[in-house]
Amino acid sequence: MSRLFDGLLNAMAIVAGLLIALIPVLIVYDAALRILQIGASVWVNDFSAIFLVYATFLAAPWLQRERGHIYVEVIADLFKGVARRRLAQGVALICAAVCLYLCYRSATVVHANIGRFDVSAIETPRWVRFAPLPVGFFLLAVQFLRDVFSESSSSSDTVALGG
Repeated sequence: MSRLFDGLLNAMAIVAGLLIALIPVLIVYDAALRILQIGASVWVNDFSAIFLVYATFLAAPWLQRERGHIYVEVIADLFKGVARRRLAQGVALICAAVCLYLCYRSATVVHANIGRFDVSAIETPRWVRFAPLPVGFFLLAVQFLRDVFSESSSSSDTVALGG
C-alpha cells in the first residue's frame, strides 16, 4: 500500500511539474500572438491561474514526503534525541489535523460551487478551480500521518521538521 501511495505522489508531482512548465509556454504563445498582431488568447491567464492552484496542491504531499517544505527549527534545535522526535511527531499530528479540517472545508467549497460558472475570459465551472484543494489537503494529511507512524520516525529526528 505504501508503494502505491508513493507512486500516486510521484505521479501527482510529475503532473504538477508539467503544469508549471506549461505556464511559460502558454505565456510565450500569448505574447507571440500579440506581437504578430494575430490576436490574443483570452484563455491563457485563466488557465495559468488554474494550473498554479493545481500544481500547488498536487505537489504538496510529495514535497512533504521529500522533506522539501520550509521549517522553522528554532524550537526544535533546543531538543535532542527522543524529545526532538516526539516534538516532530506532535507537529506532524497537528499538521495532519489542520489538513484534514482544510480538506473538509475545501470539499464543502467544491460542493457549493457545483453548477456555478466563472465567466471571465472563458466560462469554466467554478468547482474545477477548487477541486485540487480537498485532494491535496487529504493526501498531505495522510503523508503527515505516515511521518508520525513510520518506522523511520523512531530512528530519525527530522519527522516533519525538515531534512
